[in-house]
Order: sequence, then C-alpha cells, then structure tokens
Amino acid sequence: MSTSMSSASDLVLKKYDSLVDKGVILDHARQRSILEDISHRIASWWPVSTPFFYIWGSVGSGKTTLINLLYESVSNRKQRWHYSDLIHYLSQDVLQTIRSPKDWCRFVKKKFRRREILFIDEWVIEDVTQVMLWKDLLPALWLRGVFVIVTSNVAPGEIYLDGLGRDHFFSTIKVISEQAFIYDLIDDIDYRQLGEVVLVNPLVNVKANFFELNVAALISDKPLIKATNKPLLFHNDKLLGVNFKQAITPPMWRKDYLIWAQAYHYIYIENVEIMVGNKNLLANWIRMVDLLYDEGCFVFLSTNFSSDDLLNKPCDWPERTKSRVISWMQHQALWASQHL
Repeated sequence: MSTSMSSASDLVLKKYDSLVDKGVILDHARQRSILEDISHRIASWWPVSTPFFYIWGSVGSGKTTLINLLYESVSNRKQRWHYSDLIHYLSQDVLQTIRSPKDWCRFVKKKFRRREILFIDEWVIEDVTQVMLWKDLLPALWLRGVFVIVTSNVAPGEIYLDGLGRDHFFSTIKVISEQAFIYDLIDDIDYRQLGEVVLVNPLVNVKANFFELNVAALISDKPLIKATNKPLLFHNDKLLGVNFKQAITPPMWRKDYLIWAQAYHYIYIENVEIMVGNKNLLANWIRMVDLLYDEGCFVFLSTNFSSDDLLNKPCDWPERTKSRVISWMQHQALWASQHL
C-alpha cells in the first residue's frame, strides 16, 4: 500500500472515529469498509476507465455522512454539489451552449482537472431532459479521468425506473451496473433515529427564551447580541438564531442561508411548523435544510412537534427534508443528554 493511499484511509477513518466518539453516529462496519475502499481507490495514481462510485441505501443509512467525510479528507481537487443545485447550474448556465457530445467534453475539460473528484449527493434522474444530459456528461467525465462519487436512494437497476425515455439511458445504466464501484447501505434501521425512545428533545413545547437561558451559554462564552433585522433573532461568535417563518419568506433566499452556514457552526431555528402550506415558502425551507445539512451545521430546532409527529402526522415536506430534520432533532436530543 502506498503512503498516499494509507494516509487517505487513515484520515477519513480518524474523522469517522471522532464522530463515533462524540456520539453523533453509531459505529457501523459497512460504513467503515466503504470509506476505506473508496479512499484507497481515489488515492491511486490513475483512475480506472469508469471512475464512478455509486453509494445507495435507505433513508438515514449514512450516505451523506460518508461523502461528507470523504470530501473533508481527500487532498485531490474536488467539488461537492447537492443534485438539485447541480442540475440548476447545468440547466441555467451550461445546457444552452451544448449541441453535441463533443461540447460536453469541452465543458468538462474546461471545468475539471484530471483526477478531480466530483461529489454529488442525492443523485437521481427525474425526467427525459436529465436522461439526455447525463448519458453524454458521464462519459465525458470518465474520459477526463474525473472521479464521480454519488449517493442515491435506489439500486442501479432501478435508476429512472418506468421513466419516459428510459431506453435512451439503458446503455449508461448497464455501464454503471457492470463497471462502476457500487456500495449498498440497505438497512431496516435509520441510524439517525436510534435512541429516540430514551432521549428527550429539549426544545419541544418549551418557552421561547429556553434556548437563550439554558443552551446558548454552553455553546459559547460570548454574550448573545440581539438582532434588529428580521429574520435574525440573536448571534454571537458561534451561534445564530433565526425565526422559521421569516427565514423562509422572500426576499430571503439561498445566498442568505449560505452566508449563515459559512459564518456560524450552530444555527437555532425558532418555531418550526410541521405544515408550511405555501409552496414558495416550502421550497425555501427545503433549500435551507439542504444547504445547512450539506454544510455540516449543527442545527437546533424549536418545535411544537416530535420526530414521531413528523413521521406519522400530515406534513407537506418531502421525505428527504423530513429525514434531515429528524437527524437534527436526534443530534439535538443526544447533545442535550450530554450537556443539560
């Protein structure tokens, strides 16, 4: 084993052990083996002909955690995208310049170096336009020697199952199924929800000032500064508090969420509602959840519902958003059990 391959594997496993030690995740042999295998392969001197890594599994099985750890640990040049953001970028800024497969090769040569790593979370083919996009873009990335690491909720053989124009994608699915590195995390257990029966969420049905009086001082010794501009509530050097409804109401937008995520590790969202109602507000909530989650923020939520309510009561959130919010609620409960 080369020194670079050993160090890449050691670093990602060290980060994994740190999360286990902190109680953020449970130790999972399958996750460990996937991290070790992928880190070894992307540290090799040159990628194989189809450098595609497909991590799939059930909700809550740890897919996003794995690519976050890999992204933080590798020394290669790298890009990380949530699928919806990447599709928006390609649709708005790239597709109008594409006329043939050769144009995709030119685009990839301009945007990616050899052996660069492209991480895509929640990769999914949603319509025939995306079919036509990926059937040419993926081969262009592989030809350039770009490592592509994706997560998905479906097995390779079920990609775009029964979708219009799927026959155009058959050959690509066949290549993925036969030549890509495929890792499954199928599990009946959502590891982000373990412990719910004994851990109590400290911010369900509490008074509004509970967080400021009982939690904020444990995060930072700097005093909270009351904010004067909505939707901000307060902030210090590590923590930002925002009002849920105001934070998802335009003109608040993705750029605001990105600023918050980059400036503060801890985000407190007050008075989260299980039903948003308005489609535009719901779209903003989904964006905010995805961005804060992908940026690795520790999110506290003040709610009038439990994670069981989120799973069993009427809710207009998509499954991914439910899953990520439940993850935050579980981490919050675990944090409270250790600090409060």
